[in-house]
Amino acid sequence: MRHTKLINNVSPVCLQSILSEPISENSKFKVIGQGSRSNDLIEMQQQLYQVEVTWQSCSLYPSEYISDNMFCAADIGKDSCFGDSGGPLLVKETLVQPGVVSWGEECAGDRPGVYSKVSMLSDWIPVTITHYEANFLGVEVRISE
Repeated sequence: MRHTKLINNVSPVCLQSILSEPISENSKFKVIGQGSRSNDLIEMQQQLYQVEVTWQSCSLYPSEYISDNMFCAADIGKDSCFGDSGGPLLVKETLVQPGVVSWGEECAGDRPGVYSKVSMLSDWIPVTITHYEANFLGVEVRISE
């Protein structure tokens, strides 16, 4: 286990596992990112922004675009936007992260934003992080089964 020194206004999050409470119609989230704030202005912001969104059905997208590893969220006039991809989606009022910003058709348009389910990636995430940390540090890593 690695120890990390935390600084003011920064805290770790808990990745949602398959055993956690599932994402449901009542789920409220906050999305954090520094991407564009409108469809017209595609530029990275110099500060982080957050917006509150609610679980939405993905039924406005063709079924072949949405997998079991995805869910949708937005609210009227609120959504993630260009440049936010890869950023966290947290359960409102907690530090639990059930999603990662994936893609969408437009910012706060007629269709909700699409998010990757962290719980479906719970095996892949630690292996990938370990691999890239080791490559960065020049260390060989072997994962035993």
